[in-house]
Amino acid sequence: MTLASALGPTYSAIVSGPVGVTVGTEPPPPAIDRLVSAPLVGVSIPQDPPAPITADTQAVAMPVHLLVGAEARDMDTSGWLQGASGTLTVHGVDLQGVTTVTVTPATGILFGDVTVNADASALSVPISVAQDAPLGSRQLHLQTASGEVTWVSSDAAALGIGHIPTMQSLTPIVLTAGQTATLTVRGKDLSSVNGATLLPADGATFVGSPMWSQDSLGELLTVTVRLDPAAPTGKRVLQLLVPGGATSAEPSEVNSITVVAGP
Repeated sequence: MTLASALGPTYSAIVSGPVGVTVGTEPPPPAIDRLVSAPLVGVSIPQDPPAPITADTQAVAMPVHLLVGAEARDMDTSGWLQGASGTLTVHGVDLQGVTTVTVTPATGILFGDVTVNADASALSVPISVAQDAPLGSRQLHLQTASGEVTWVSSDAAALGIGHIPTMQSLTPIVLTAGQTATLTVRGKDLSSVNGATLLPADGATFVGSPMWSQDSLGELLTVTVRLDPAAPTGKRVLQLLVPGGATSAEPSEVNSITVVAGP
C-alpha cells in the first residue's frame, strides 16, 4: 500500500505491513465438545444447625482403687507344711493398728503376738501348724480395734497348708523336644500338689494345673508339660510343689525323665 501527502512536498513511498479488513460479521469460535477442568469451587448452602443429642445413661470408666486407711498387700510366703513353725510376714500400708492375726478355717493353726515395723509397712507374727492340720487353702485375717484390714484381693490373703507327697512311679520317662506330653505320677499324699517343675527348667513349660484322682491302684496325679523344639536334651528331675514345700530335687528312679532331640 502506498501513501502520499496531498499537500506539501512529495515523499517517497512508505511501506507498512498488510492491514486486515473484515467485511461483514466475524465467524463464531469453534464449539468445544469435551470435559473442561477447573479449580474446585466451594458452595455454601445455609441450613439450620442440628438439634443437640441427649442421652440418659451411666458413664462407664475403668475401676479406680482408692485406699482409705490400712491395707494388706501380700505375704512373704503363701504356704506352710504340716508340723511347721516360724514367722509369717505381711506387707501393706498403715498396719500399726493390727492387734490380732487369725485364719479361717482355724483348725490346726496358732498365731502369736503381732509385731509391726516402724513405718507400719510390714507386720510379723509367729505361726505354728499342727501335724494333722487339714490340707488346703485358708484365708488370713488382720484384726484391729475397729474391724478388719482390707486385702488388695482374696488371692493375696490365701494361706495354704501342704504335705510333702511320696512319688512311687512316673510315666513316660522319655520326652521329645518340641512336643507336649502328659506325665502321670503315682504315689501317696498327692492331693495337696498345686504345681510342678522340671529341673533344670530350660525349655520346659507346664500347662494348666495338676489333676489329682484315684483308681483301683491308688492315687495318681497328671501334669502336662510342653517342651520347646530347642529344649536341651538329657536328664531332668520332676519336682512336685505343695504349699510350703516341694519334693526332692535329687534324681531317683521315681522322679527322673530324659529329654531327647526331636525329629
